[in-house]
Amino acid sequence: MFLNGKDCQPDGTRIECERKFLVMEEIALARCQGHEPVQIEQIYLDGTGDWAIRSRRTEKDGAVSYTTTMKRAIAKGSSIEIEEQGTAETHKQFLLSAGMVLEKTRYKLPLGGSHVIEIDFFKNLLDGMALVEIELGSLDDEVHLPAWLAYEVTGDGSYSNKALFDVLKGRRPHPEPVIGVI
Repeated sequence: MFLNGKDCQPDGTRIECERKFLVMEEIALARCQGHEPVQIEQIYLDGTGDWAIRSRRTEKDGAVSYTTTMKRAIAKGSSIEIEEQGTAETHKQFLLSAGMVLEKTRYKLPLGGSHVIEIDFFKNLLDGMALVEIELGSLDDEVHLPAWLAYEVTGDGSYSNKALFDVLKGRRPHPEPVIGVI
């Protein structure tokens, strides 16, 4: 039994349920044609135990927003997430503390029903690959997955954004290359 997602509590916490996939960059880029990119910077603090604490800067069509998030995995594909509006100053302080930024370009594509595919292309990471996420109400949700989502990495901590940030900082090795991903 998976936990239900998108159920916000009065204190601002919610359960996030998502499935993740690796896709060849050229295949993912072809799917993104005609969709608007969003530029994202994420910075993670060190020494936060089981919690990933990040500041996110998002830019789309010249509009910039900031979000501060605390996130902790609780089951395969499920996390507790506490999110609030951030500020440019908070983002700057995270950068001063962490010393680097995880940069990615995201495209959102409709999948059917209320589901959306988020395709992330990371700067200087996952050479030739894109990371695809589908947020669900529950991991038990029935969703028709396109055939091009061939290699699932849901629950593989090597592909969390925090883990990829740690790769950039030299604290963990690059995830193993995946041979034969469609």
